[in-house]
Amino acid sequence: MSTIEEKLRSEVQQTHWDALAIHAERGRLIMVTPQIDLLEAALAVAQDRTKDVETYLSAGLIHKLTEAQIAALDAEENPKFNFVIVQPFVLASRLEDTTDALN
Repeated sequence: MSTIEEKLRSEVQQTHWDALAIHAERGRLIMVTPQIDLLEAALAVAQDRTKDVETYLSAGLIHKLTEAQIAALDAEENPKFNFVIVQPFVLASRLEDTTDALN
């Protein structure tokens, strides 16, 4: 395991939408779909693997949120996400089960 992978793995955290919303509004939040591992997407961005990032983008595996998607998340009951920071971006993947102790 590379040093950068170890670093990112140790920095993956959980939070609710209200903490991520500001990053989405600033265009700095990259959503990662369940079809790809959050850490793999973060590594591709951190290691500047342009070809992989372009593949993920074109396949819809990672994307920035539209204003309508941001509004839809704002209207929900504060869903929960895993996230990791890869400056200047925050990559996040939604957790489907929001019943645990972060409430």
